[in-house]
Amino acid sequence: MTYFYNAQVETLQNVYNDEQYAPLAQQEPTTPAIAVRTPILAKEALVLNMDYSVKIMVNPDPSLNPATVRNNVRVALALFSESLTLGETVFLSDLNEVVESVSGVLRISGLPIKFAPTGQSGVFPEITTVLNQYGRLLNINIF
Repeated sequence: MTYFYNAQVETLQNVYNDEQYAPLAQQEPTTPAIAVRTPILAKEALVLNMDYSVKIMVNPDPSLNPATVRNNVRVALALFSESLTLGETVFLSDLNEVVESVSGVLRISGLPIKFAPTGQSGVFPEITTVLNQYGRLLNINIF
């Protein structure tokens, strides 16, 4: 089976017109046998990389290693990032909740330093992807 993505309409139409792939006599795909042979045009999903930087206060408990707590925050944010779906809006408040839910984090110190698409600066309250995009945290800095 061959899948095309980001194909031009003309290319797809040529595949559709090929008797090997096209529904019988260009019929509407009304039966499973016809539907299976109907070519589908898929659009490649694109990643929208984002950067997030924040300063945290680690619980002063002597049994906690601040470096380990910061690493656990990075892991939690990476897992959150991997769960993002196509067209989903990423809210700064959600990232902050992930950070503060990690064991050993007392709180975020002040405001986040950066939450913006990679290559941009500032602190966005939210970043919205378009339908064929999904967000990923590329640079995670925990101070």
